[in-house]
Amino acid sequence: MEIELKEGKDIGDAPLNKLIAIDFNSGKTRMEGILLSRNKDWSLFLDVVGDYVIDGFALVNNKHIRKWQRDEKEIFTEKVIKAKGYSSVLPFTIEHLDTQQIFEQLQKELLVSVDVYRNDVIFVGKIVEIKAKSIVLKQINTKGLWLETESYTYQSIWIVKIGTDYSNSLTAYMKEYNLY
Repeated sequence: MEIELKEGKDIGDAPLNKLIAIDFNSGKTRMEGILLSRNKDWSLFLDVVGDYVIDGFALVNNKHIRKWQRDEKEIFTEKVIKAKGYSSVLPFTIEHLDTQQIFEQLQKELLVSVDVYRNDVIFVGKIVEIKAKSIVLKQINTKGLWLETESYTYQSIWIVKIGTDYSNSLTAYMKEYNLY
């Protein structure tokens, strides 16, 4: 069986519903995921966080992608994940949505994780406001307590994650103890 290896700089050329690896500008850690949906600004992945482990969805800002690739490692990992019987039920598709509409969809989630350019910290919280060029996130700490709000420009956002084990666990805790 012949394996088709691919790579490119334009995420628009990456195959949909296939596992790919992406490298970010400025050396941020490589990410792997099954590319489910995309538009000119954003790509939505089923997030593969380790060997054969899926942990929610990742919305990636295309402007921060340096290149993508699909080689033997990604092809094999995809086969293992498919053999496990993964579910790729999309929370929403993004092909025909602009940035504000995408974030309106994300606002429906109790908690999201936001990874921004300026540091390696991931901010977890609830999107409380959507502006023309930014979002306002009401942050939460590791004990499920609300903190201050912080504004993040769309340009500074690298990745937004939803449905992760971490955010689902905090969401369950917050609902159990009426903290939301």
